[in-house]
Amino acid sequence: MVTKSGHDTHLTFGPDRSRSRRVDDNSKGAVTTLQIDRVAKATECSTSGATIKSFYRRNITGIAIKCIELNASDEAAST
Repeated sequence: MVTKSGHDTHLTFGPDRSRSRRVDDNSKGAVTTLQIDRVAKATECSTSGATIKSFYRRNITGIAIKCIELNASDEAAST
């Protein structure tokens, strides 16, 4: 865990030492990012635990970053 100025970052690594989970926590809520290879799913939650927004992010090295927002049912809402 890394703590700085009231912001905590928890990192979890897989057996191959690549980051698999990151949780950023502060007084406004938390953002949890689950990552598999170059695809990440981020979920932003309020301090009460309610989901504010979720999205998938795909990183194509050196070319683009593609984001797909999700609705409350975890289905694609926009690209």
